[in-house]
Amino acid sequence: MKNNFKAITTSFCIAIFLAACNSKQPAPTVATETQVEAPTPAAPAPIQPMKLSAPYLHDAILEVKPAKPPIYKVYAEGVQVYECVKTDACEFGWKFKMPIATLYNENRDSIGSHYLNTDATGKGAAWESIDGSKVVVKKLAEANAPKDPQKNIKWFLLESIGNAGNGIFSKVTHVQRVETEGGVAPPCSTNASDLGKEQRIAYKAVYYFY
Repeated sequence: MKNNFKAITTSFCIAIFLAACNSKQPAPTVATETQVEAPTPAAPAPIQPMKLSAPYLHDAILEVKPAKPPIYKVYAEGVQVYECVKTDACEFGWKFKMPIATLYNENRDSIGSHYLNTDATGKGAAWESIDGSKVVVKKLAEANAPKDPQKNIKWFLLESIGNAGNGIFSKVTHVQRVETEGGVAPPCSTNASDLGKEQRIAYKAVYYFY
């Protein structure tokens, strides 16, 4: 009898000890999904001045004076916007309103825009770089395009009237528009309903900055 009671007591104590040990085991760790943040987009590389020669000019009136080498060359593709107004040349003529174009480098990377500026920098045609700089200009001289002037807009010599930012265009003093394709104003209209309407004519050009 004593042996049976001792065996029962021993078994009961072992059971209690094992239960106590199990109750102290840490809860199993539940794996959670780690969220990875998207990388921050890299800032565009700053545009650097280029070593360039002045473009071919068929008319000396387009030359920058005093002579100096250009610092940058861009290609533009976009439209010349014309608005129908009453003019001296014809009853309903198309007057140039503004350019809207994208600027590209030699590798066809988009590097800025060309548009009509109206802020405190000055009112006029502007070129703005992705680095935040811009130049606004007035026209100094013009010459007919050397090839198909009936189809291609004129070549220009332009002078800065205002600059902004700290990038490539912030110190530009002159701009030349050359190698133009398209963009010529539509012929006179005979329809009074065209007054106030716009037409957008596709064009291409190369701009040199000094």
